[in-house]
Amino acid sequence: MRRVSGIVSICFSLASLAGVTTAALTATLDDYLNTPVWYLSYQVTLKASYETTNDVPVGTSVTTINLERVMSDQKEFNLRSAGMGPLSMRALTDPDKASAADAGQTSMKVLNSMDTCANWLAAGAGANPNATDADIAKDTEPSSPSRIDYTRVDSNRDFVDETGTVFDVTTTTTIKGTGNVLVMGMGTVILEMNKASKTYMLTLPFGSSPTGPEIKREIVTVARPKGKAPDEQRESGALETDFPARLELNPPQPDGIDGGVLIRGTLDPAAGKIAGQQTFNVNFNDGPYALPGTLTFTYALTTMPPAK
Repeated sequence: MRRVSGIVSICFSLASLAGVTTAALTATLDDYLNTPVWYLSYQVTLKASYETTNDVPVGTSVTTINLERVMSDQKEFNLRSAGMGPLSMRALTDPDKASAADAGQTSMKVLNSMDTCANWLAAGAGANPNATDADIAKDTEPSSPSRIDYTRVDSNRDFVDETGTVFDVTTTTTIKGTGNVLVMGMGTVILEMNKASKTYMLTLPFGSSPTGPEIKREIVTVARPKGKAPDEQRESGALETDFPARLELNPPQPDGIDGGVLIRGTLDPAAGKIAGQQTFNVNFNDGPYALPGTLTFTYALTTMPPAK
């Protein structure tokens, strides 16, 4: 089918407002379904704010934690297949309930979906027959900007040491900086569309924190004995491992993917693109604390490459 240009798409939208039949809408949905490459731009924002009073035998202990991590990325869904994709297929095939009859029905549904469904994978340069070795090697280089801003304050008052000295101790831990991370696409970032139900499914990864010398981790401990001068100690260095290392959705997403989320939406060809925002509750560990937070995904899918 002939691709619809940007100008013709606008004409279709205006025509539908004037009461034209759904034939134009169907044609535009077909155009979505037959698009060879979709271009994805998205941003993942992790936020957490937490305060707790710790149980200590003497004195008082309060911990406050604030975290914001923002990662952005762009992908090309450049490997298209007609019919149901891995997400839809997983929903059809339950290994605990499979039978010969079920297998036959599944095969029929898959065949019937060839004209109404399509799926795309972000296969990188490997899907381009004209890609050079340099293009393929570039896919394995960190190129997605990620920023982290983390502050944790452990405030302990009226502690008593073995000599009976009463003192306060405040420990401030910060992790700050911006760097690039590697986000793999194949199997992690998936797009599926269903023309019959006018819906789409999109999977996106949780994202990760940058590491290396540009990400500074600093711990400042200030002890204030009663009646004495304060004593300050500093420890600083680069962040060498991803932080936080493990995020978990709360509640879990049964049909999601490991290390990511499944987003569902409605196709609206009149909009000219697929875009949305969705927030999920998450938990992660910070030392002895199991912290609540939110992950917000903002995304846009277009048929033309976005600005770099």
